[in-house]
Amino acid sequence: MPETPLTVYKGTLEYLVLKTLSGEAALYGFEILEWISHATDEALMVEEGSLYPTLHRLEKRGLLSGEWGVSPPVHGFVRVTLRLSSPS
Repeated sequence: MPETPLTVYKGTLEYLVLKTLSGEAALYGFEILEWISHATDEALMVEEGSLYPTLHRLEKRGLLSGEWGVSPPVHGFVRVTLRLSSPS
């Protein structure tokens, strides 16, 4: 983890989410958090309270699409898989 604090500019989290989802796979919110943490060598630790409002904003703007589903039977809770929306 870096010794000096990072300056995070407005829109950075949106960019990171879009970059995370730019691959072919759809991801859950927690997987997006893990990707960002790994990609920044844990220099940027995004809190759920920041991520989920960002996901909702991107979905509302039509940049993301979500699909509700039940996690594997072991866990059995409902969660959303997110991916980039197809261009119109």
